[in-house]
Amino acid sequence: MFTMVNIVVTVALQLVVRSQVPYLVYSLAVIVPTLAVTVRRLHDTAHSAWWLLIGVVPIVGQVVLFAFLVSRGEDGANQFGQDPRAAAAR
Repeated sequence: MFTMVNIVVTVALQLVVRSQVPYLVYSLAVIVPTLAVTVRRLHDTAHSAWWLLIGVVPIVGQVVLFAFLVSRGEDGANQFGQDPRAAAAR
């Protein structure tokens, strides 16, 4: 949900506002939350946050990171904590 809202706001700022200043301010404001959400998603799929750095590798790294982020998380607890879906089901 965070990513969807982030994309909608970014596209709206790019299309509606002619200046780049609001887009840059928004981008700087959400960089830390974006990193936090991405790390949490990697942890859900039982990958270390260090895998975020694979996105620096052109094309292949970005495809691998995307595959990790869209894959289904592990059922049950893993080394990073409890399954958030199991907690939400209670």
